[in-house]
Order: sequence, then C-alpha cells, then structure tokens
Amino acid sequence: MRARSVRTRYAWRCAASGVLASAVLCWAAKARADDAQQFELLKGLFYAGQYEEVVQRVTILLDPSNPACATVEGAPTALQTCHIGDGVLQERLREMHIVALFGLKKQADADAVIEKLLRQNPAYSPEPGALPATVVERVREVKGRLQKELEDEARRRADEQRKNLLMGQKVAEEEKKWIEQLSKLAASETVIEKRSRVLTFVPFGVGQFQNGDTTLGTVFLATEALAAGAAIGFGAAHGFYAAVDPNGKDPVTGRPVVLSELRQLVQVTALGNQIAFATWAALAVAGIVQANIAFVPEVRSVRERPIPKRPTVVVAPTAAPTTGGLTVGVVGTF
Repeated sequence: MRARSVRTRYAWRCAASGVLASAVLCWAAKARADDAQQFELLKGLFYAGQYEEVVQRVTILLDPSNPACATVEGAPTALQTCHIGDGVLQERLREMHIVALFGLKKQADADAVIEKLLRQNPAYSPEPGALPATVVERVREVKGRLQKELEDEARRRADEQRKNLLMGQKVAEEEKKWIEQLSKLAASETVIEKRSRVLTFVPFGVGQFQNGDTTLGTVFLATEALAAGAAIGFGAAHGFYAAVDPNGKDPVTGRPVVLSELRQLVQVTALGNQIAFATWAALAVAGIVQANIAFVPEVRSVRERPIPKRPTVVVAPTAAPTTGGLTVGVVGTF
C-alpha cells in the first residue's frame, strides 16, 4: 500500500509538471513584443556601436504606420517591426538617433533630428551626462538658432492649453446648468384641470366654486339658501292659511274664524313667498351670469414631485485569461 501511494503521488507530480510546462510553452508561443523590450534591444545595438543598424531601427520604431509593439506577436528578445508609442521612450530613441548620426559623420541628418526633437518639445534639454559633449553643444546651437520659433510654439501651446482649459470649464458649467434645469423640470409637473361650462348654470354658487372663487361662492350659496328657505316657508304658510274654512272655527283657538284676519294672513304669506322666490331667482341669475363671465375653460397648476436619488457608481477590478495572456480591467455598476 505504501509503494502504491508513493507511485500515485509521483504520477500527480508528473502530471502537474506537464501541465505547467504546457502553459509556459503556450504563453511563450503567444508572447508579444512591447515598447520597453524593443527599446532595450535597440540600446544593445547602440552600446555595441552598430550605428547603421541603430539608425535603421529608430526609423522603424518611430514610424506610426507600423503596428504598436504591444500588439505584435513574436519573441520579446527579437527585433520586431513595430511602433513605440511611449513619449519618453520616443525622446530617448531620438537622442540615440542623434548620437548615432554624429558617429556616422552625418551632421546634416543629425541637425534635422535635433530640430524635429525641439519642435516636438520646445522645453527639451539634454540631461547632464546623458549625451556626449559635442552633441550637447550642437543641440544648444540648434536651439539658439530656433529660439524665436520655439518660443512662439511654446506660447501657442500654452494658449491652446489655456483655451482648452477654459473651454472645458465652460462645457462643465453649461452641463451643470443643463442638469440643474433638468432637475428643476423633473421636480415639478404641470397639471391641467378642465372645467365644465354646464356647472356655471347651476345656482347656489356652484359656478363660483368651480372657478376657484370660494368667497363669492359662499356668499351666493348662503344668500340663495336663505331666500329659497324663506320662499318655501312662506309657501307652506300660505298653503296652510288658504286651506282654512272661513265658516269654520280657528284650529288654534277654537273660536270662529275672523275672516278679515284670515284674508290678511293669506295675503301676507303669499306676498312673502313671492318676494322670497323673486329674491332667490335674482340671486341665482346673478350667480349664473357672474360664473359665466369669470369662466375659464382650463386651469394650469404646478405640482411638486420627488426626484430619484443619483445612482451610486461601484467600480470593481476584473481579471480574465485570454489567448494572449491575462486581461485586467475594471467594471462599473451604475
């Protein structure tokens, strides 16, 4: 049993070693060149004094029409036809290019590279000890000759940066105002209330209440109600006295009816009923006329409503294996 256990562990180790070796081989097969590796290979040629090859390689590595070095498949220890996009490395490449041209006695070509370097970076100045003294002196001479052009270019770039900064601030302010306007619009809604013309012909202040005039509606409601109540009361009294038998006895006192008094009561209650009804009718007509004059078909009002909170942004790192290695990034949740 012990020997079998040892053999099993040995078999697993062999299998793990095989898997690891396969992964390394696959990784090597898909290896890619990058800016730093290609720059180091060029440095090897430079320090070996192979200036002709340095000039050729710099031309290739600075050619933007070539694919980026990070996208080119191939052994990182071999020279590749690609483009170095890193700005710092590009400047170091041009420095080596200038030194190589000086070594090849190509002064005019070296001056052209120096001019290009200075135009791309007007503030360029060689680091102490980085370049031979003759090259440093030549850079100073070319820079002195192009001083006005370089200063104009530096001012132009500064103005452009300032303009871009102001433009960015203006865009940010306009976007902020736009968001504030949207928030203001979203915080309220317009409610349209439709009104009915038919209700203006209803008495007792209904038309005034619909028009939003509560005070006038209350006045018409109270006065018309009083007048209508009085008319009803006088009408009931008139009906009562008109129904009394003039030849009979007074239902209240039990004495014979006084005909003159009965007639007076009938007349007074009839007159009261007429006056009260006429008053109610006048008030009702006045209320209807006023409601129609003040009638508005629709009324708009603004109603506040809550604005949803701004969503929070959650950012999490991610990593995933790919055919070319490992992809690392971030994922945001809104």
